[in-house]
Amino acid sequence: MSAPWTAPPLSPDGGTARSWLIGELSKPAYQAARPTWFDVLSARLKDWVTGLFTGAQAPLTPLLAALGIAIAAAIVIG
Repeated sequence: MSAPWTAPPLSPDGGTARSWLIGELSKPAYQAARPTWFDVLSARLKDWVTGLFTGAQAPLTPLLAALGIAIAAAIVIG
């Protein structure tokens, strides 16, 4: 009997590879790593806010960032 690391590499056909992939990705470890609704919502919110500070309004970015920091500081101090 030969050692498993000396066996030739696998070359499955398309259907076999697809079924192996579906079987692998249906394992609980992969399902637990799927983004939650909160993850998706926060990513969309981040993209929207980032979109506000890019493009034609780019010169206002430092002013708006300073204003946001000042408001956050006022909330923390208050």
